[in-house]
Amino acid sequence: MTNDLEQDRSGEQQEQPPSEQPLGTRRRFFGLLGAGLLGLATGKLTTNGDARAADGDALAVGQTTISSAQTKLSATGVIPNDGALMVEAPNADYGIVGSGKSVGVVGKGPIGLYGEGTVGGVFTGTDVALSLTPRGTPGPASTESLKGDLLVDANGVLWLCTASGTPGSWIEVSHGGTRMLQAPYRAYSSTDPGKGGTIARGEKRTIPILGVVPGIPGNARGIVGNLTVHQTIGAGFVSAFPTGQPVPPTSSLNWSAPNQQVANAITVRLGTGGAIDLFADGTVAPGAPTCQTIVDVAGYVL
Repeated sequence: MTNDLEQDRSGEQQEQPPSEQPLGTRRRFFGLLGAGLLGLATGKLTTNGDARAADGDALAVGQTTISSAQTKLSATGVIPNDGALMVEAPNADYGIVGSGKSVGVVGKGPIGLYGEGTVGGVFTGTDVALSLTPRGTPGPASTESLKGDLLVDANGVLWLCTASGTPGSWIEVSHGGTRMLQAPYRAYSSTDPGKGGTIARGEKRTIPILGVVPGIPGNARGIVGNLTVHQTIGAGFVSAFPTGQPVPPTSSLNWSAPNQQVANAITVRLGTGGAIDLFADGTVAPGAPTCQTIVDVAGYVL
C-alpha cells in the first residue's frame, strides 16, 4: 500500500481509535515531507571512543551504549520539513532497528510511522506480519478519508478507501464476495411433507435460510444457488426476493408449457429473519396451482 505524495491533502482528516481527529495535520505532513525529502541535509556524527556509557553519559556513536532507564530525545525547537532524529545509513541494511518485550517500534502523531522508497515498508512476524487495531464502531470511517486508507472495524471487517472524500468511498476487503459451501444443500422442496406442495398463482411463500442451511454464518447478506420448478401447469414464472420486501417486477425463472422442469441460477439477498420469498404467477386462474419448487443453496454472499 502506497500513498500518493503528489495528491493535494490539505484539509483532510484521519480517524484514529478511539476518537477521530482532523486529517489536516496528516495532509500538511505529506506536503512538508515532499519538500523535506528533496532538501535533506547531510552531516557527520561525532564518534566516541568509549565502548559503553553509564546512565547519564553521552551516547557512544559506533559503539554499544547500555542504559538501565529510558533514553529520550526532546526537541522543543521548530524543525520545518525534517525530523527530530535522522539516520542516514546508505551502507546498512536497515536505517533503524527496534526490539522490545512487546513492541519494537511505536510511532505517534497524525502519521505514526512513515516509510518511503521502492518498498515503503516490510513487515514480518512469526505469528502475523501486521496487526491492525479495530476501531470502536462497525463500518468504515465516517469522516474525511484518503484513497489508500485501510482499517478494521469493530466487527473485524477489513475496509479499503478507494476514493478520497467525506466519508470517502470504501469497499470491504475481507468480508465481501461469495463463499461457496462445502457441498450444495437443498434448503427447500415443495414436495417434501409439510412444505406446502404446489405453489399457487399469486402466492408468496417464505423459505428460511439462516439456521436451516449448514455453513451459512449469521452475517451473510445473501445466497447463491439454483431455483427449480417442475410439474408446471400452464405457463408462468417464479420470483425469488428478500423476505419483507415487496414483490419485484422481475422474474427469477420462467416456463412456457405444462409439465416442464426448468432450473435457473439465483443470487438473492436475505431478508427478514434470514429468509427469502418465492412468488408465483402464470396463465392459470388466480389462486390455482402453478408449479412445484426447489431451492438449492451453493454458497453465500457477505
